[in-house]
Amino acid sequence: MSNLDVPLSASLTMRPVRQSDNPLLQRIYIAGRTDLALADADPEYIRTVILQQMQARDQGLGNKYPSRQDFVIQRIGVPIGHMMLGRSPEEVRLASLRFIPEVDHQQTFAEILPALQAGSSGSGLPLSIVLLDGDWGWISILKKAGFTMAETNGCQSLFVFVPTERHRSYFFPGMPSGRWQG
Repeated sequence: MSNLDVPLSASLTMRPVRQSDNPLLQRIYIAGRTDLALADADPEYIRTVILQQMQARDQGLGNKYPSRQDFVIQRIGVPIGHMMLGRSPEEVRLASLRFIPEVDHQQTFAEILPALQAGSSGSGLPLSIVLLDGDWGWISILKKAGFTMAETNGCQSLFVFVPTERHRSYFFPGMPSGRWQG
């Protein structure tokens, strides 16, 4: 583990994204776009379209969250995912979380969540996550972790965790405030 790695669980760490991570980030984003991968078109054209969408998404999230932070998630030092956190004066938002296809996404998310909650507690800001309605496995994980549904539009729901002093000491006793931010 390097001095930039932040522990998330017993086997997971995160570190800031580096320029050399671009092939990994592209692989993760492309793997998540199975809808376009099935299109009847030249595979290179589909790849180009997906990467353009990735660039547009990143630019849009950068505009919405100017202080956005990007991290590579690692399991025992091996990169397995990408996490994007947005921070505003009102909240910390999990803007994006994606994994390589070989990873159990829900289990890994459940491992990461306590560290995100500890970071939220350390900052004193609510942690917000938007999920598609019907993602019952993900929703169940959030509800068990103390999140409440703040709003829904029939397609997506916003779940919010509001930290208390009890949460800071419960998740990571002695963890310095802000350490999770990289």
